Amino acid sequence: MKKYLYLLMFLFCLAATFSFYACGEGGTDTGNPTTGGEDADTADEEQTCVDAGGEWIEFSDGCVDSCESQRGEDVPCTAALTMGCECGEDRCWNDETLECEDL
Repeated sequence: MKKYLYLLMFLFCLAATFSFYACGEGGTDTGNPTTGGEDADTADEEQTCVDAGGEWIEFSDGCVDSCESQRGEDVPCTAALTMGCECGEDRCWNDETLECEDL
């Protein structure tokens, strides 16, 4: 009986995983031609960073060069490679004003 229970649980998990990816939830956003999507947002944010005197680079976590994390505020950081704005030494990226600020 235990074997059947484990098999049933395995099949349920397999079906749930397939359903998640088949419905497009696990894919990446390729951008909506009407609204722009994430691709357009990222391009805009990258250009804003460069215009503010920063450099768009890959960081080792989701906090990137944010002022909150650089100033020691208690913010959760994802453990994922994340593109963001590097403002340089003694400067940080303000997500609200979209500017590089002095620390």
